[in-house]
Amino acid sequence: MRASKDKLTIVIVGGGVEGLSLAYNLARLGQHKIIVFEKNYVGSGASSRNATAVRDAWFIPELCNLMRETVKVWQQLSSELDYNVLFSRRGYFFVARTDSQLELCEEAVRLQKTCGIETRLLDNEEAVRLVPCLNAKEVAGGIFSPKAGIARHEALIYGYMNACLRLGVSIVPHTNVEAIRVGNGCVKSVKTDRGEVETQVVVNAAGGDSKEVAKMVGVEIPTHPTRWEALVTEPIKPYFDPYIRCLKTGLYMNQTIRGEIVAGIDSAESPSVELRSSLSFLKKISKTILPLIPPLSRLSVLRAWAGTIAVTPDDCPILGPVPEVEGFILDCGWLFGFAAAPIAGRMLAKAIVEDKVPGLIEPFRVTRFAEGKLLGERKCEEKMVLAV
Repeated sequence: MRASKDKLTIVIVGGGVEGLSLAYNLARLGQHKIIVFEKNYVGSGASSRNATAVRDAWFIPELCNLMRETVKVWQQLSSELDYNVLFSRRGYFFVARTDSQLELCEEAVRLQKTCGIETRLLDNEEAVRLVPCLNAKEVAGGIFSPKAGIARHEALIYGYMNACLRLGVSIVPHTNVEAIRVGNGCVKSVKTDRGEVETQVVVNAAGGDSKEVAKMVGVEIPTHPTRWEALVTEPIKPYFDPYIRCLKTGLYMNQTIRGEIVAGIDSAESPSVELRSSLSFLKKISKTILPLIPPLSRLSVLRAWAGTIAVTPDDCPILGPVPEVEGFILDCGWLFGFAAAPIAGRMLAKAIVEDKVPGLIEPFRVTRFAEGKLLGERKCEEKMVLAV
């Protein structure tokens, strides 16, 4: 960086959990001039529209290593922020519907254990003991990750926001970033609809708008906004404990501490920013849930919603600087940004202050796309779905 580290002015575009976590961690490292611009209210994007899963078990080592560390942070985050983020360690169960899927799960467990993640392979009987409401005829077994869990959207948002304000971070909601000025290949300032701020560092944590923010400095990133939907049912007595993910159908669901069932399905659509829920989603998810847990047919849906994320060709985030513009940092492309925010904020703060990208996030550099070094998470997920 051209300016001394204690004199940096750092602008973060995006006031979701990724931007807030980064701002908080930068302030903890002694940065005094941090501004977060959010075009709507704080946490208005995907941060408050996801299904709250916090899991460490993935299917490639790069994500396993990153998410193992985020779960560690989650376990002590309430004490650190002095705010209860309501992290509940429920465990996470990947449901394998076929014997072929179960064989792939066995391979995944071996990988996860080499990364220090305590998963275990369950057969049909063990799976039904873990989640008795499952239709045993639809389950071959699966992977159980005991350290995973769920948290609350608003709790994490307010926890980080309050901690940022205590540390002197400027959070400016309802402010639209209109341009990022660049001179001699370096970031110079950020222009908003409320004025212009001189800065040496801009972080693109704009979620579904990240592609447009990158264009402001003449950089193309391979993300596209994608609409995802979820629903919540009426509350019932405790029915199942772990977070459930069906590998065949992409269904994911959990029961909240208030008893509602929250559910969604991996059904990424063509690029869209539409936030209204759809009848087609309700029909599709009903047909997906009921074979797995038939008694849920008696529940009423209270609410459904949609959210927008910006996904990458390999379903993995883009983290770190871009080579074309000094001082422009990426924190985008998240498919699971809510869960990863605590560790991503720590690692990117170190990268900015120390001017060196930590090894934990090195694999997620934007240059991997031009180099043809895409990560393999999407391929692993597709392999799971296609196993019959």
